[in-house]
Amino acid sequence: MDNADRAKKTEQSERELTEKERKLIDYIRNIEYGEIHIFIQSRQPVRVEETKTSILL
Repeated sequence: MDNADRAKKTEQSERELTEKERKLIDYIRNIEYGEIHIFIQSRQPVRVEETKTSILL
């Protein structure tokens, strides 16, 4: 890994979370179990759908 790759990796890991990213993390931490679908636009989460009912036949 050269210096340019290291600098890019450091820059990406040090970026601060946006408000939408914080909300997404909080939402995920409050889910006890289940499945969610995350919709992303312009590299940002815009909507989360939580699966409420699943029926096994």
